[in-house]
Amino acid sequence: MTYRSQPDLRTEHRNQINQTKEHLIALEASLATERAGRDRVEERIARHHDNEEARRDKEEARRDREFTRRALQAANRTSVLGLVVGALGEIAALVGVCGKSPRRRT
Repeated sequence: MTYRSQPDLRTEHRNQINQTKEHLIALEASLATERAGRDRVEERIARHHDNEEARRDKEEARRDREFTRRALQAANRTSVLGLVVGALGEIAALVGVCGKSPRRRT
């Protein structure tokens, strides 16, 4: 079978080839559109993950600040209590020394 003996077959094959090429171009365009859509979805997912990570970091920083604040408050209370206890001890020592009567010589 040759195209010389059947010229219509040659034309039909050319038409089929052209249709296949057009279909391939349409499929490639569709694929590019789908890839672009997938890229947009992946970008949204990445943004969501970034936002979630930023939220977690912010929460962790807040917890760290709260822990630091409480630790400082506890340290300040301990310092103040230490000063008060020390001052009371000094006062007690002074009262003890001053409260003793001097020795009498007999």
